[in-house]
Amino acid sequence: MPKIDVYDGRADKCPLPLVKTKVLLKQLTCDGQLVVHLKDAGSLRDIPAWLATQCVRVEQITRQDNSVTLTITKE
Repeated sequence: MPKIDVYDGRADKCPLPLVKTKVLLKQLTCDGQLVVHLKDAGSLRDIPAWLATQCVRVEQITRQDNSVTLTITKE
């Protein structure tokens, strides 16, 4: 069963969510998942753009109220 890590960055402002997401993805094992909760407008733009350049798969994007949740799998 893959490990699932969760980062709640809704209270953090850019660039902190991007930095923390990079660190957590680096620590994640293959087939592990990272769930990232975001609210900051800069992070909502920057993190998906950065993820597109990485060997990861964004499994799900959920929008609720003023936040977005990304479910990311490391390949």
